[in-house]
Amino acid sequence: MLDNTRRALNEPCEAYHISFEQFVLMKRIAAAGGIRPTILSEDLHISRAAVSRKLTQLYYSDYLAKERSGVNEDQRVVIISLTPTGEEVVKKIDKFYKSKLTTLIDPIEEIQATAKIFETLSQID
Repeated sequence: MLDNTRRALNEPCEAYHISFEQFVLMKRIAAAGGIRPTILSEDLHISRAAVSRKLTQLYYSDYLAKERSGVNEDQRVVIISLTPTGEEVVKKIDKFYKSKLTTLIDPIEEIQATAKIFETLSQID
């Protein structure tokens, strides 16, 4: 079952040659508007090495841009941001997931409404 879930999550990402995990990184970068890789690692509880590998792949796919920070004159600090291509990929994949979520939520809401009706009916003497 876990494999099916993993496949379902990765499916929309495959068209862009990324994994679901990379999509999650891109979403976090988009939300921050630019972020240091160490912060990504800490926020998402992923090792720095794993984050670095995933970011490198995204960088070479032209989904990410790297900028040296001028903070405290420390040029070792890198800020990662999405390129316009990366932003478009995030929007498209996000739209796909939201449409799938809607198809899951609609039946649940119907079931909840039906259950509420039966609950109300059971309280009528």
